[in-house]
Amino acid sequence: MLAGGQGDLSGKVIRIGHMGPAAYPLSPVIALVALGRALRGVGVKADIGAAVEAALATVDEEDS
Repeated sequence: MLAGGQGDLSGKVIRIGHMGPAAYPLSPVIALVALGRALRGVGVKADIGAAVEAALATVDEEDS
């Protein structure tokens, strides 16, 4: 699930929901790739690789 920021972050961030602990852990990674490609499609510079690496580091952290 993608959603906008709330409060002070409204219009500044995009939140990626993973729907709790039973969710497939790589779903947010897939969402980051899709979001990065969409941003690139409209001319925004997006470092998809860095986003994926950061997300995978978090997944790895939680697995250990």
